[in-house]
Amino acid sequence: MRGYKAMNIWKLMNIWKPMSSQVSSHDTDNKFRLIEEINAKTSNRDLNNADLSGADLRYAYLSNADLRDADLRDANLMFANLMFADLRGADLRGADLRDADLSNADLRGAKLPVDLSNADLRGAKLPVDLSNANLHGAIYEEEWVESENVKINPLSSNWEPPVRYRKKQKRYS
Repeated sequence: MRGYKAMNIWKLMNIWKPMSSQVSSHDTDNKFRLIEEINAKTSNRDLNNADLSGADLRYAYLSNADLRDADLRDANLMFANLMFADLRGADLRGADLRDADLSNADLRGAKLPVDLSNADLRGAKLPVDLSNANLHGAIYEEEWVESENVKINPLSSNWEPPVRYRKKQKRYS
């Protein structure tokens, strides 16, 4: 597959929904191009309503991306840069967001029973229920524990108190 490392070929047929009337949903060249662009460290992407379920987007650079209502179920977003991304209403059930940078991302209304261990969530807008999310080692605002907008279950087996400082992990591109 000559440089297209993001997707399993069997999942390729369901990874992209066209975002303009000029592109047909059967245009596989554009599907390959979309994944190649995501892996080529592009930001400010318009991926509104995109179907990226099961996508392998490790280390993807999606800073400021518009991912509203995107289908990211079971996607691998480990070490992804999602700073300031708009993830309102996105379906992140089963997504792997370990070590992802979600600082200042907007996750209002997102479906989030996910693994957020070691993720940077500082400044993220999260009026969501995180009672089933794995926050082991995650960096987030201490006020969230008492917030009425964010539900964090301190009695959950995977909850740990906020981490103030952590060694910044080297990111590979």
